Amino acid sequence: MEKKNPYVTTIGFKKDDPDHVYVAQLLNSMGRGKAQYIVKAVLVYQDLQQKGELPQAVGVPFDYDTLRQIVLQIMDEREGKAHIRS
Repeated sequence: MEKKNPYVTTIGFKKDDPDHVYVAQLLNSMGRGKAQYIVKAVLVYQDLQQKGELPQAVGVPFDYDTLRQIVLQIMDEREGKAHIRS
């Protein structure tokens, strides 16, 4: 069965997993900016994974604050470049 809109998705977080609770709270605090944050976070994660810079072990805790800072820095850099091109 094909989705009606492949660009809309629902994510269910586990309320008994502290990492899931933290991420759900973080995303909920962002209001309408959460889709852009998720896109940037996934792109950064994929890039680091492809470069072999992420631990491959399952269950290794991630430092979400560091990841958030990296994503926000990338977003700031891209916005700065967009302003320079304008």
